[in-house]
Amino acid sequence: MILGAIAAFIIDKKFEWAALFAAAGAVLSFFGFIHGTSLGVANSAPVALDYLIVAGVCHALTRQSLFQPRRSLRMPSERTDRR
Repeated sequence: MILGAIAAFIIDKKFEWAALFAAAGAVLSFFGFIHGTSLGVANSAPVALDYLIVAGVCHALTRQSLFQPRRSLRMPSERTDRR
C-alpha cells in the first residue's frame, strides 16, 4: 500500500505527499513492520535506506519549478471577452 501510494502521488505530481509516504515507509521498514521477517530495530535497514532515498528525491522535486503544475500564462486582468 505504501509503494502504491508513492507511485500514485508521483504520477499526480504531488511530490510532497510522495515524500511523506516514503518517509513513513522508511520508518515502518526500519522497525520491521513492513518488508521484515520479525519486529526489531534495523531489521530491514537497506530497504529503509531505499525509502529514504526516494523521500529525498521526491522532496527535492518539490523545490523544482519544472515539475510544478502548469499555471495559466495569462494575467487575471487579461480577458478574452473584451467589449
